Amino acid sequence: MKKFMLLHGINHNMFGKRNPEQYEKLLKGMICDWREHWRQKTLPFIIVQLPACAMDMQGGGAWSVIRIAQWRAAQLPLFLLLNLTPC
Repeated sequence: MKKFMLLHGINHNMFGKRNPEQYEKLLKGMICDWREHWRQKTLPFIIVQLPACAMDMQGGGAWSVIRIAQWRAAQLPLFLLLNLTPC
């Protein structure tokens, strides 16, 4: 395995089904778990950050909370946060 690239977080709090405040802990935990599972402590991760759009309102603003959590998770080593915000 060379790297993981994920579009992650879209359904994490769709319509209040989950708590977006837990997303940062879960994302970091998933990354650490996958690195351990693949026995590659330096396995790079690329996460496509959720865009700022009308979906923010449908989930009660959860997407903005998840975007912040994605940014915070980017502090992990070998983690790249890819922002595809349209101009």
